[in-house]
Amino acid sequence: MTSSSRTASTNITQATPQVRNVADVKANLLRPSLTSQFEVYIPLHKIPIQAMNAAGIFLNKNREWNLLLSCSNAELPGSQLNTSEVKNDRTGVTEFHAHRRMYDPRLSLEFYVPAENYIPIRIFECWMDYASGVATADERNDTISPDYFYRMRYPDDYIADQGLKVRKFERDFTQSEANIGGGYLEYEFVRSFPVAINSMPVSYEGSDLLKVTVEFSYIRYVMNKGWFKQINEDPTGVVAGVLGNILQGRFGDAWNTIKGANIHGAVSQAALNSLSTLTSFVFGEESVNKIRGGARWVSDTMRWIRTIGTK
Repeated sequence: MTSSSRTASTNITQATPQVRNVADVKANLLRPSLTSQFEVYIPLHKIPIQAMNAAGIFLNKNREWNLLLSCSNAELPGSQLNTSEVKNDRTGVTEFHAHRRMYDPRLSLEFYVPAENYIPIRIFECWMDYASGVATADERNDTISPDYFYRMRYPDDYIADQGLKVRKFERDFTQSEANIGGGYLEYEFVRSFPVAINSMPVSYEGSDLLKVTVEFSYIRYVMNKGWFKQINEDPTGVVAGVLGNILQGRFGDAWNTIKGANIHGAVSQAALNSLSTLTSFVFGEESVNKIRGGARWVSDTMRWIRTIGTK
């Protein structure tokens, strides 16, 4: 055995079983996420108001939430890394290296159809009509002709660069500083538009709820940071990041670190006051000792912030 291999072997730590108390189990395992708490956002701005009026859709902008609320089923998207096989870089070893990230090709959304106006069906039919070159009443009438042919629009006209979102949250979610109950995940889809409206069977054999399923195309999704419980942020990491930036004179980066930690208003304002005082303290005399003294003072403030964040 070579000296390097002996050193590597001695650096391996032995994992030992950890005993957890009942409180830890309750706090971490007995509050699973539920599938029934979610909402969607549809970028309806890609449909001109004239096209909707020509299709008989008179949607009040203040009532768009009715369409969003009628979404009964959505999918949190998935992706995978495509890999290439690499042989013989190391003797007897076959490796796989990622060369591309592939996203699910479609996003499927299912909507309840209100009986008074059939708005979900009308909206997405209108969007697809607009992509196919049908926007005005005259163009709609022309489609009845047996000699009619479609002339598709330029993609940027009907593709939404941003705005299609699926947001997953929990029943006790709130952004109130007085009652921080939980957070959410937000998936935003880039360059999306509806590509299919699935058929909707109707039958005399017993009544059922009418639903419409719409499939969207997109090029990728982005999981936004969203908002999450303050206690999810590692306070030690926040303190280390802030102090590191301060000691190097990057006060703007230190404040951005605090803002990025999702610390609520009262505490973040206290941290801002700390940095403001430190800045004036440091620039009063350019001294390493002064900087270190100010950093210790901010460290005490951040320790106080960490205490509040874990209550």
